[in-house]
Amino acid sequence: MVLELLEKRSSVRKFTETKISNEIKEKLEKAFILSPTAQGMQSCSVIEITSKEMKEKLSEIAGQAYIRDVSLIYIFIVDHYKYMSIKDEKIKSLGINYLISGHIDAVIAAHSMYLTAEDLGLSGFYSTFIVKDTNKIVNLLKLPKFTYPVMGLCLGYKNEEPMKKPRLDKKYRIFSNHYKIYENYEEEFKDYDEKLNEYIDLRNPSKTIGKFTDIIKSQKIFKDNKEEIRKQGFEI
Repeated sequence: MVLELLEKRSSVRKFTETKISNEIKEKLEKAFILSPTAQGMQSCSVIEITSKEMKEKLSEIAGQAYIRDVSLIYIFIVDHYKYMSIKDEKIKSLGINYLISGHIDAVIAAHSMYLTAEDLGLSGFYSTFIVKDTNKIVNLLKLPKFTYPVMGLCLGYKNEEPMKKPRLDKKYRIFSNHYKIYENYEEEFKDYDEKLNEYIDLRNPSKTIGKFTDIIKSQKIFKDNKEEIRKQGFEI
């Protein structure tokens, strides 16, 4: 069952050297093709990274050494290029809704592939290394206008058993009819702070990751990507 897969899943970043068969890849690709899509436009595509050199470059861009050893990497992209090529009129730019709809398609497709991978005995993790340097990703993948990178999905046969990461209580994320605002989130998150302060990320196993509220306070804000988005043909 899907719920059972979600209950047991954790992000895995260390894999065995076992190769993923073409048969499994075909099933993953089928999951991608069958994924729901906004207005039936299928406005996302996926690029499989097979080159060792490209894995090295992705690892450098992401600042994540373990990416170079991942068995299988897929990068999901917003893709309106092929459709704009069909149009009779010359289109110079697309509205932000095109970027959003393609983004939604890409995320749904990525999760369809991820759940299929888990069901087939694989493990993995999502990577947002795209936001580290969008220009480098665009150039590396040779992305044309009206496309935009969204996220990476890294898969393999796991060689570690990570702890299950605690989650916020559902009352802070699931609302009825209207958004619910709490007066003091630091106070509200105290129990979750304690739980997360016991969680160990295997990327740094010598200590726990700390309190959730402290992580939020210290987290860097990603740089504005407006310029990169415009370069790829989307208005923002």
